[in-house]
Amino acid sequence: MVRLNPKFKFPILLCILLFLTNVLLELLEDQAPEPLPPTQIVVAAIQKKQEDMVVISPTMGVVEIEESFPVPQARGVDVDTYISVKFEKAVNQVSAQKHFSLTPGIEGRFLWKSNVMTFVPNQKLAYDQQYQIVIESGIDSLHGLAFSEQFNFTFTTRKYQILLNVPLIHQQHSHTCNIAAARMALAFKGVQLSEAQILEKLGLDPTTYDPVLGIWGNPNQQYVGSIDGTPKGYGVHWGPIARVIQQYRETSIKRGWELANLLTEIENGNPVILWWQNGWNNPDPISWRTSDGELIQGVEGMHSEVVIGFVGAKNNPEQIITNDPWRGVRHYQTARFLSLWGFYNNTGVVVY
Repeated sequence: MVRLNPKFKFPILLCILLFLTNVLLELLEDQAPEPLPPTQIVVAAIQKKQEDMVVISPTMGVVEIEESFPVPQARGVDVDTYISVKFEKAVNQVSAQKHFSLTPGIEGRFLWKSNVMTFVPNQKLAYDQQYQIVIESGIDSLHGLAFSEQFNFTFTTRKYQILLNVPLIHQQHSHTCNIAAARMALAFKGVQLSEAQILEKLGLDPTTYDPVLGIWGNPNQQYVGSIDGTPKGYGVHWGPIARVIQQYRETSIKRGWELANLLTEIENGNPVILWWQNGWNNPDPISWRTSDGELIQGVEGMHSEVVIGFVGAKNNPEQIITNDPWRGVRHYQTARFLSLWGFYNNTGVVVY
């Protein structure tokens, strides 16, 4: 047996203790878990925080209206329209329908698609009418708080309007407006004629204008004057034009006619040829006698246009729409229309 020198005992024991300590530490490190990266530490903290939170459903909260159709204060809305309201969240459909009102009232039915409630009227809305939509508060929500604020808006329907699809045909000469108007009305009824064909059927009065004796041709019988206005042009009246058109379609000559009756014909799909003053020339009175003594009276600027439509109620229209063979489509205020029409005693030819 080897005996150690007493003076070496303490250092040797200390070395053995240090060695065993290092071995133990290495064993402990081998069994310890890997440290978490910083990002995972943050995620873990958030998850822990969420465990402590109260989860709130995204559908909870007050019901609101996202949009409507028509849009609030819309004007010119078609009378065939429907009315839709889109809720932000799902609502009790029966409750929503009970809280809906339309003024002036009209019967209808409700349709639903998701959160959109649509009211479909059983009949057309009135023309030029303001309607008010009210969605009262208190609509029950399926997942949140009830609809708490009243929602209301107005919209206005369009004005009543009739517009016939009469083709616009321009006159080919300076004084053939009466003939061009007849072409338009006939074309609308399916008959295509040229100016030359109509003029041939009308006949051209051969009488030369005599300013001294005040004698000229008879526009109640044939076309009078030059179609180009040289040396002097005039045109033709309603009788001969109606006579030519009657070879193809029925006509009716109206004199001293009421505007509402004229517009009724337009509503029925029958264009009307007007005789009036063109609104361009000074409407100075003119007159002459035919070679057989008949007195012809009129004004400078005798002109024809075709009435094709109107806007507003026919008993109180805002505008009358015409095809002018000289200037194109025209919109006349009622007072202006009546003033021009009156120069030839509210005369027109209806083409059926």
